[in-house]
Parts: sequence; structure tokens; C-alpha cells
Amino acid sequence: MDEARENLIREIKNLKRELQERELSLPAHSIRPHQLLIIEELENRIPELEERLRLWVRKNLQKKRNELHLAADRRIPD
Repeated sequence: MDEARENLIREIKNLKRELQERELSLPAHSIRPHQLLIIEELENRIPELEERLRLWVRKNLQKKRNELHLAADRRIPD
């Protein structure tokens, strides 16, 4: 598996875990603004990385399809 893809997957998992931990650690009362800001940053960052992963997958699938088509074209006699 590609290292860039692995890194994206790992980072997404880590951010989701951190988000969950921070949400669970919020006090029932007296939430501090910085606590919410960190959660908001995580909530924004996760979809950004998920989109980068989707784009990476789409790009690599297209590349594989093109390689398969080229290989198939080479096998077809003229």
C-alpha cells in the first residue's frame, strides 16, 4: 500500500480518536472557549483529510485503469 495513503489513513484515525477523547472530556458546565476551538479545528480538519484521501484513491484508480487499458491494447493484434 502506498505510504502517502497509509499516512493519511493513520492521521485521520488519530484525529478522530483525539476528537472523541476531547468531546468526552468536556465538563458538563463551564466549558472553556479554547476547548470548543480545538474540537472545532478537529471537526474541520478531519473532512479535509478525508477528501484528500478520496482524491488520492480516485487518482490512483484512474492511473490503474489507464495502465490496464494500455496493457490490454498491447495484447490486441492490429
